[in-house]
Amino acid sequence: MSARSRRRNLRAVLVLVTGPPGTGKSTVADAVAADLSAAVLAWDWAMAALRPFDELQGTIEQMAPERHRAVGWALLFHLARAQLRAGRPVVLDGVAREAQANEARTVADEAGARLVMIVTHCSDSA
Repeated sequence: MSARSRRRNLRAVLVLVTGPPGTGKSTVADAVAADLSAAVLAWDWAMAALRPFDELQGTIEQMAPERHRAVGWALLFHLARAQLRAGRPVVLDGVAREAQANEARTVADEAGARLVMIVTHCSDSA
């Protein structure tokens, strides 16, 4: 990426909203995206889009859990790169582990974008 492109993309931001299931990731991601006028790319949505393809779904179901996760994240990161190259903000929504957090850093760095990570959690005070 050229220096000029990197300067242009300084306004772009990649937001990674992560945390355990059921802790409000999607709610937070939607609110952040509304504030940024950004697209939300959700791991659950990406994987759900593959369900109608029986052969592909069968292969994915046979994968080890870490490889299964990697499929969805690869789709999200690829789409995020395209948005960031165009200078648009992106919000990613999913249960990210260390590998995905590191990849988010790489994607943001490559695009000259800021990375913001938001980790959701639920207290046991109920």
